[in-house]
Amino acid sequence: MDFLGHTFIDKVVQLDGHTYKDCTFDGCVVRYDGGSIKFDGTTSFRGENRIEWGANVDATHPFARWFTDKMRDVRRRGLPTAE
Repeated sequence: MDFLGHTFIDKVVQLDGHTYKDCTFDGCVVRYDGGSIKFDGTTSFRGENRIEWGANVDATHPFARWFTDKMRDVRRRGLPTAE
């Protein structure tokens, strides 16, 4: 499914198999099990978001590295992030 300009607030969101363009995640639990995923445009993470990794994902997975780096960037700007 493609999400365009959608704002997810306080939701549990399964990322696999979807495309997110210009979306916002605010206070969500995002789950990722290693499937296809695409972020386009200005998709952003605000507030206290948390990610749950599936059994097929470890720290060497490209998305895990990207997401971890993105959260480090948010932390540097002084915004809250989930550990």
